Amino acid sequence: MRTAAATALYVGLIFLLTSSSGCDDPQPQPSGLAEAQSIGRPSSPGKSQASSWYRRALTASKAGRNADAITAARQALHIDPAHRPARDLLVRLYVAQGRPADVVTLLETSLAAGAVDGETYQRLGTAYAVQGRVAEAETALLRAIEKAPQDVQARNNLAAVYAQSGNVGKSIETLEQVVTLDPTYTLALYNLGSAYAENGRYDEARGPLRRVLDLDPSHAGARCQLGMLFNNLGEYGKAETILQALLVVSDVFAVAHFELAKALLGDKREREAIEHLKRATEIDPTYTDALYRLGQELSRVGDTEGARQALERFQRWRRVATDDPDLWHRVAYHRQILTSQPEDEGAHFALGRIYAGQGWTEVAAGELLLVVTENPRHMAAWRLLASVYARDGRADEAATVLEQIVAAWPQEAGVWNSLCISYMAANRLDEALNAFERALKLSPSDAPLLFNLGNLHQQRGEFGKALIAYRKALDQEPGNARIRSAVALLQAAATTTE
Repeated sequence: MRTAAATALYVGLIFLLTSSSGCDDPQPQPSGLAEAQSIGRPSSPGKSQASSWYRRALTASKAGRNADAITAARQALHIDPAHRPARDLLVRLYVAQGRPADVVTLLETSLAAGAVDGETYQRLGTAYAVQGRVAEAETALLRAIEKAPQDVQARNNLAAVYAQSGNVGKSIETLEQVVTLDPTYTLALYNLGSAYAENGRYDEARGPLRRVLDLDPSHAGARCQLGMLFNNLGEYGKAETILQALLVVSDVFAVAHFELAKALLGDKREREAIEHLKRATEIDPTYTDALYRLGQELSRVGDTEGARQALERFQRWRRVATDDPDLWHRVAYHRQILTSQPEDEGAHFALGRIYAGQGWTEVAAGELLLVVTENPRHMAAWRLLASVYARDGRADEAATVLEQIVAAWPQEAGVWNSLCISYMAANRLDEALNAFERALKLSPSDAPLLFNLGNLHQQRGEFGKALIAYRKALDQEPGNARIRSAVALLQAAATTTE
C-alpha cells in the first residue's frame, strides 16, 4: 500500500538523481537499446584520448544513441578513471535507464579512486536509497552533509531515507531544517507538507503546501496533497473542487482520481465515485488501494462480477508485493513519482521495462503507450512496445509499431530486421521481403539479417535462396553454431532430394 508521505519523499530521490549530474549537456532521453560491444582501446591512452571518447559519448547522448554513449563514456573512464565529466554523463545515462545498481558500482569505484567530495556521496546515498539499502544510504548522505553542510538536496534525500526506515519524526525534523536553509526549495516544502498531513498535522501541512503553490502554481503534487488533506478533514466539497480542477489539466493522475472518488463517496455519490476508481485502476493497474475500494463499491451497488474481478486484481498485486518485495519496491518507487508528476515519461518508461521483464505484457504496453503518446520521439519506448506485442503473439500490432519507428528513423537496420520478423510472424511474406531489402541496403554484411532472410526464404519455400542467405551469414560469423546448423540441414535436405 502507498502513503502520501512516502510518495512525496521518494520524489526527492528522483529529483536529485536526474538533476545534479554536474554536466552541462542536455538531459539524455531514456533508451532501451542494448549496449554496444566494447570498443577497442586506443593504442596510446591519455587524458586527451579520454576527452575525445567523452566528446563522442556526449554527441551520442544528444542524438539519443544512449547505448553508444554508454560505451564511449566507459572507454573514457577506462583511459582516465578521474575523468569527472565522463563519470557524470554515465551516471545520468544509467539513471535515465533505471539502473541504480550500475550507478552504485560506478560511484563506489569513483570514491575508491579518490573522489571523496560531497556531491559523490550525495549521489551514492541517493542510489542506495533507490535500491532500498537504507543504512548505507543514511551513512553516505550524512557524509555528504558533513562535507557540504548547506547542501539542501542531500538533506532532503536524508529525510526520505529516514521516512523509508520508519523514523518519520526524524524525517520531519530534517525537512524543517531544509526549508529553514532554503525557504524556496519547493520539493522540500512539498515533502514537509505531505509528511505533516500523513501524520495528522493538518493545520501545519497547509502552510508548506500553499507555499509550494505560491512558488509554482502548476505543482500538481501539492494540489493533490491539498485534496487529500481536505478529504481527511471531511471537507469533501473543497477536496472535490481542487481535484476536479487538477484532473482538467491532467487526466492521467491516478491518485487524484482515487482521492476524488473518496470525496464523492463522502458526499454519497457512489456511481460517480466508481467511475473515478475505474479510471485510477486503468492508469495504474497495480494500484491496490483503488482496486480494493473499487471492489467494495461495486459489491455495494450489486455488480458482483465487477467486484470479483477488481478484488482478484487486488489479490494478484498483493501477492506480488508479498512474494517479491524488492520488485514491488521498484514498482512503488516509480509509481510514487507519478503521484507528483503524473506525466513523467521516465517513470512510465521504467515501469514499462519492469513489467515487460516480468512478462506482464498488458500493463507494460499501457505504460509504454503513455510514454510514446507524451513523447513520439522516444525510440526506446517504441522498440520495447514492439517487443512486448511480439512476445504476446500480437504480430500485426508489433509490425504497426515498427512501421512507425522506421518512418521516423529510417536508417536503423536493426529495427528493419525486427519489422521483417514481425511480418514473418504475421505471415505477411511479401512485405517481409521488401523490408529485408531495405535493411540489407543499410547493413549488407549483417549476419542476423542474412540469417533471418534465409528463414524467410524457407518460409516462402525458396530453399535455394535460403541456403545462399545462410552461407552469406556464415561467412560473416563462421563460429555461429545456429547458422552452421541451418546450412548443414539445408545441404543435407538438398542431397537427399537429389
